[in-house]
Amino acid sequence: MDVSFVILTMNSADYIGKCLDSVFAQTGVTYEAIVVDNASKDNTLDMMKGYKCQVIASKENLGFGPGNNAGYAVSRGRYIYLLNSDDWLIGNNSLAELCRKMDENPKWGMLGTKV
Repeated sequence: MDVSFVILTMNSADYIGKCLDSVFAQTGVTYEAIVVDNASKDNTLDMMKGYKCQVIASKENLGFGPGNNAGYAVSRGRYIYLLNSDDWLIGNNSLAELCRKMDENPKWGMLGTKV
C-alpha cells in the first residue's frame, strides 16, 4: 500500500463526497481512505455509506491531533496523507507525483501540497 489518506471530519456532509471522489480518482498508486468522524451531528456518516473507505465514528470530538492519530493507528500505507474533508485533489495522478518525489528523496520526512 502506497498511501493512507486520513481524512478528519465533523459536520461536513456538504463536502465529504467531493473529497472522497477526488481520492478515488487517483491512479498510479495503491491507497486506502480512512475517515475519522468527530461526532458529527449532521448526516456526514450517511453520506459516506456509498464509499469504500474505513470509517472511525467517534462518539466525541477528539480534536485535530488525536483525531488524525486515530486514523494513523489503523493505516497501512508507507506514506500518510492528511486531507481535510473540505479539500480535494486536482488531477488523477497528483498522488503518484507526490509518491515519486518522496521515493526520490528518502531523507525527506514530510512533503506538503499547495492549498
